[in-house]
Amino acid sequence: EAMADLSRRPNADARGAIIRSVGALEALAKDLKKDPNATLGQLIRQLGLPKPLDSAAAQLWGYASDQARHVTEGHDPGHLEAAFVVQVCAAFISYLSESG
Repeated sequence: EAMADLSRRPNADARGAIIRSVGALEALAKDLKKDPNATLGQLIRQLGLPKPLDSAAAQLWGYASDQARHVTEGHDPGHLEAAFVVQVCAAFISYLSESG
């Protein structure tokens, strides 16, 4: 869904791509930790990510929260930012799927 959001023409849905990609990462974390009610922010410490990747995941979650879910006024994430977030989330998902 995140990739579909980025591919929409004529206007990509950058905010939707960010929300969906971080949501997919959060869903995997909930599944791995068997905690369906926790947020990604709460689960990051439990995922066993090596430092500083744990901090990077926390910053990514914070960015998505500020820029996409709760929208910082005056900032609309662009296609490039959204593509970056989607790719980083995909990398985290791949890593956690292999190590989890």
